[in-house]
Amino acid sequence: MPRHTTCVTQVSTALSAAVRCANSRQQQRSADATHHSSITDPRVHTLFHRAAGPKLPVADFVQRLKSYFSPDDAVLRAAAVYCRRASQRDDAFLTEANMNRVFFAAFLVAEKFLDDHAKPLQEYADGALFSLHDTAALEMAMLHVLDFNAFVDPREDAAIQGAK
Repeated sequence: MPRHTTCVTQVSTALSAAVRCANSRQQQRSADATHHSSITDPRVHTLFHRAAGPKLPVADFVQRLKSYFSPDDAVLRAAAVYCRRASQRDDAFLTEANMNRVFFAAFLVAEKFLDDHAKPLQEYADGALFSLHDTAALEMAMLHVLDFNAFVDPREDAAIQGAK
């Protein structure tokens, strides 16, 4: 098992909390028989969904991105903030099965927003083991989820650093 840095552990913990938040929101909506959200309909999925779950646990996936791209810890924390925001939406779609896809999309947005020297999209696709088409589509989908707001408030960053 790879040894994870403190930041990777913080981000992984925050992602797990975001999934729990999204699951809770989904259960609340499911309990309301008058509310028919696409997320509670098993026939409707977002771009983030796939039939098979991730091949790597989220902590290992985050560590892979950190090893492959050497991003600043602020990029990883910003990506976790974006995932947290996604989990708090009324149409929360973050699950254990799609967490790596959602995090990768958030990572792309954070990397490009915070790093003045972002790499070509093909390099990101290769590093995360996604197709170039999926990589581009996931990035655009995450921008829409965020309503094109990539700013991270210092309080949001502090919440990730203190995630338990």
